[in-house]
Amino acid sequence: MRLDFIRPLYDRRGPYASVYMGALTVPERKAHWRSVRDRLDHQVDDATIEALEEEALQAAAGRALFATDGTVVLAESLARPPDELATCSPLPHVTPMLMRRGENVPHIRVIVDHAGGPR
Repeated sequence: MRLDFIRPLYDRRGPYASVYMGALTVPERKAHWRSVRDRLDHQVDDATIEALEEEALQAAAGRALFATDGTVVLAESLARPPDELATCSPLPHVTPMLMRRGENVPHIRVIVDHAGGPR
């Protein structure tokens, strides 16, 4: 899985507001945004909330938004709508977004036991 696209998130200091918007219609999105705003209030500066609001209300459904210092650093459309979530933390909460990207991660499975080994 290529993670180059999230590098800008780690080039800036937090705290980060991480917001996941589900597949909502425009009226539902506005109502949901009020709830998100209430959850982030007193945790995130006003400029960051305003930047997120602008992106959340204009963007298509099923989005992951990450913002700090009044700037939306990354806004990613997701094929599978995420569970709705709004958090504030020192680092961006990217795990739900990465899980929904659906990329296969190449790997090797190794099974090791002690059978037949030296005693």
